[in-house]
Amino acid sequence: MSAIGIDYRTSSGQLAFQDIEQKKIILSKCITEEHPEQKIEYNLVKNRESHFYADFQDIYNRSCAYCGTRVGIMDSQLFEIDHFICKAAYPKTSPGQIEAGKLNNLVFACRNCNRGKRDFNLKNNYGKLLNPDNNAIAKVFYRSEDYYIKIVDAYKNNQIVCQFYNQLNLGSELKCLDYLLLNMKELADSQANAYPDFSQKLKELFSDLLQKRNALSYNLSSTH
Repeated sequence: MSAIGIDYRTSSGQLAFQDIEQKKIILSKCITEEHPEQKIEYNLVKNRESHFYADFQDIYNRSCAYCGTRVGIMDSQLFEIDHFICKAAYPKTSPGQIEAGKLNNLVFACRNCNRGKRDFNLKNNYGKLLNPDNNAIAKVFYRSEDYYIKIVDAYKNNQIVCQFYNQLNLGSELKCLDYLLLNMKELADSQANAYPDFSQKLKELFSDLLQKRNALSYNLSSTH
């Protein structure tokens, strides 16, 4: 069952990713003003000690652009800056690397999605179809009633979409669990004043489940 009109990456009916392209333009101008000599914006944004990294992750609500898991569910060190159109698709020349490293080709992603995607080349119109910045990707995948990410019927037999889905492991139990944890955390926070005992109990359950999630993630990583 598809949740029409709701972005599968967010736990609410509101879009977690708003005006990303416009926000990137603003950040790009700031980078140019502060570092006019640096042509590859990726080199500045990837630096975790830089305020540009913090600004960039805030553009994405500190959430993975592909699966929606957030900093706090996963450790902040397990998030990276991904080249949406992979670097291998660009000429290995200075102009090519500058183009690959532009802000409009970078996305905030969890390590699992980024490493799974690797050098996946989004050829032809697939760069538009699976674009996370304008939320086009939210029309290709949806969140089922049992919290799994699934492919909408229109694309479930599309070879490229299926390959993307499988490489990023979007249908995994781990990403289902991340979404459950996100819902639990937001519910606990929202009920803290009205129902403090309930909120505290939910936070305890969240903490226990988060530990199990991290153990599962470690076990999966060790087997690959």
